[in-house]
Amino acid sequence: MKLEHKAYIINHRTYLYIMDFEDSFDYSFYNDHYLVMNTGSIPKDGHTLDQAVRLICSRHYLKPEELYELSEAEMEEMIDHIDDYEQVNVL
Repeated sequence: MKLEHKAYIINHRTYLYIMDFEDSFDYSFYNDHYLVMNTGSIPKDGHTLDQAVRLICSRHYLKPEELYELSEAEMEEMIDHIDDYEQVNVL
């Protein structure tokens, strides 16, 4: 089963990364240096990934139109930066 995920950038400074798991949508906010700022989870309860994004926006006082969805390539680049940061700081 392929993991469904999406990433967004907010105001050119904050990233939102959301992943679809079996029973929930888990998300993380990262700053422009790829440091985790906040994490959370939303129960699926029949929601789609796009509906979960709207719920996350509501929880964090964001407007969906403030989000720019990253392309697959941009998302992979963001993930690589996060992984690089985590590897450096674990060592």
